[in-house]
Amino acid sequence: SSDLIRAVAIWWGCAIIALAFAVNEAWPAAPHWPVLFLPLFAWFWVGFATASTIYGVSRLPIRISAVIMPIEVIVGAVSAWIWANQSMSFIEIAGAALILSASLVQLIRQKAGA
Repeated sequence: SSDLIRAVAIWWGCAIIALAFAVNEAWPAAPHWPVLFLPLFAWFWVGFATASTIYGVSRLPIRISAVIMPIEVIVGAVSAWIWANQSMSFIEIAGAALILSASLVQLIRQKAGA
């Protein structure tokens, strides 16, 4: 089915990009089994998350999915800010505000049309 083809294509795209970045990362001198298990766990988790996202978004109207997908960027940035103690620049905050504004505009337009 087309959902399966899209999910596989996106999954391999994520895997290739992740591997391209992982090649330059240093591994511990004596890795123990949890460190070796993590890439395998991440590999399957990305596959599950991609398939779930494709399944859900393919069943929504395009105007809704066009707003939902960019919100993932905001969630990723906020997660990095909270968990990894990263800082958000003004540009990132402004981008998040624009994405949220698009969501609000879509909701307002949808309510006005209904």
